[in-house]
Amino acid sequence: MGTQEIENLSDKILALEFQLERLQWRFRCPKCGHGNRSSAIGDLKPREAILSFLKQYDRPVGVGLLKKQLAVGGYPMERFGPRHKYFYTLISRLCESGVAMKDGDEVMLKG
Repeated sequence: MGTQEIENLSDKILALEFQLERLQWRFRCPKCGHGNRSSAIGDLKPREAILSFLKQYDRPVGVGLLKKQLAVGGYPMERFGPRHKYFYTLISRLCESGVAMKDGDEVMLKG
């Protein structure tokens, strides 16, 4: 290998290290800045779980399908209370902020 190829590889390694560091900051605890956030779906708060599943769709998705996907994804649905009333409460609260309601029973992220 020539010196030019070594320098190019060195630059690529530095760029990758920078991207890795950026990604690590993205997953740090928002309160203390140390450690890592848990990636397990069961460790998320109900609002965060709903938003994480909504981010997977680029089109409006039915509220019933969203609830079903949460259950299939392994989220403990008992956190939404009996008959999952808190789920519907959160959906209506999210519609007031970062989620758009489409066609009466479909939701999607704004933007």
